[in-house]
Amino acid sequence: RANTVLNDQEYRSGAAVMRSIPPYLRVTIEVRCNIANDKACVYCAWKRMKNEEIGSPTSDLSFIKSLDSYLAVAKAVTDCSYGEPPLHPEFAQIVDLIASDQRAFTFASNGKTMRRKVRQALLGRNVLLYVSIDSATSAGYARYRDLSFDRIVADLRALCREKKLHRNLPHVTVSFIVMNSNKHELRDFIALMHSIGVDRCKLMSLHREDCMEMDGRVQQRGKFVFDYDQEIIPLPELDAIGLEAQGAADEVGLNLYLDWKDFRANHGSDGNQPLCSEPWKSLYVLNRGIFPCCFGRKPLARWTEQGSRPVEQFVEETRNGAAFQEIRHSLASGVFPSYCLSTLSCPIVRKAMTEGAGSASEVEIDARK
Repeated sequence: RANTVLNDQEYRSGAAVMRSIPPYLRVTIEVRCNIANDKACVYCAWKRMKNEEIGSPTSDLSFIKSLDSYLAVAKAVTDCSYGEPPLHPEFAQIVDLIASDQRAFTFASNGKTMRRKVRQALLGRNVLLYVSIDSATSAGYARYRDLSFDRIVADLRALCREKKLHRNLPHVTVSFIVMNSNKHELRDFIALMHSIGVDRCKLMSLHREDCMEMDGRVQQRGKFVFDYDQEIIPLPELDAIGLEAQGAADEVGLNLYLDWKDFRANHGSDGNQPLCSEPWKSLYVLNRGIFPCCFGRKPLARWTEQGSRPVEQFVEETRNGAAFQEIRHSLASGVFPSYCLSTLSCPIVRKAMTEGAGSASEVEIDARK
C-alpha cells in the first residue's frame, strides 16, 4: 500500500528518478508459438521479434523468482511474450506463483492451448485471459491464421461453462483486431462471443508498425492476400465503427472495450499530470530487453549489457538511468520525447498527430495548450 501511494505521488509530480516500484510488472514467459512455429499470423512481426530475443535470458520460473522485489508489490503481472504462454512446461507453476487474490496474472493466448489440462490450471485463479480471434467464422479466421477456429470456439465454450463453478475465474476477454477485411464481421462476432459466454470483447486497431519488413507486409493465405498497410483503418473511421459495435454489444448485454478510445482516455494528460503513465506505472522486464512502455519496439537496455550485474541491479540501474529519466522528464513537461515520436503505434501519439494535423516533429508541442 505504501509503495502504491508513493508511486502515485511520483507519477503525479512527474518525478524523473523513482523511489517506488511500478505496480504493473510485465514479463516474458514463452518464446514458442503453436501457430508461428509453422507459419506466423499475417500481422505478426515474428521473425523480427525472434531476432530481438537473441542473447536473452531463459524465460522460466527461476527467472521470474529473481524479480521477487518487483513481484512482491505488483498489483498485476502481465505476460508480453511473442509466444504462446501455456506451451511453457512450467506454466501451471508460474500461474501458482503469480496469481493470488491480491495480484492478477494477465496473458494473451491464441486459444489453441485451451485444452482441459490448461483450463484446469486456470480455473478459480485470479487470471485475466485474452484470447485473440479476429473473426466470426472459420473461413475468416483462416485468412489470418490457420484452420483451428472451430476447436478454439469449442474450448472457449468449455472454459466459460466450467469457470462458473470456480468463482467465475479466469476472467475471459476475446480480442478482435478491426481491419478493412473483417470490419463487416463485428456484429456477428459480438453475437458469437455472447453465446459462448465470454466476460468481455476487446476491439483493437492494427498498429502502424515499422517492424514487419522481415516477415512481409504483403502475405497470402490461400486465395486471400493480406496487405498490412491497406488493412489499417484511420482513427475517425475506427471511432464510427466503435459506436456501431457498442450498440450491438449493448443489445446483448456484452461488455465491450475499445483500445484506441479507452487507452487514450485513461492515459492522457488532464493538464496537471504527465502525458502518459507507463514509465512510472509499468516495468517491462522482457526477454527482448527493458522497455518504458507497451508500444515500444526498441529496448532502453538489452540483456547483452547486463554483464556480471545481478538481474535486479541491472533492472534498477536501467529504470532510473538517463534514458528513462529523459522520457519521464519530457512527458511530465507535456512534450513527447523522441522515443515516443518514433513509436507510431501508440494511441496517444497517433491522436496527437491526428489533432495536430502535421508531421511527427509538429507533435513536439505543449499538449496542455
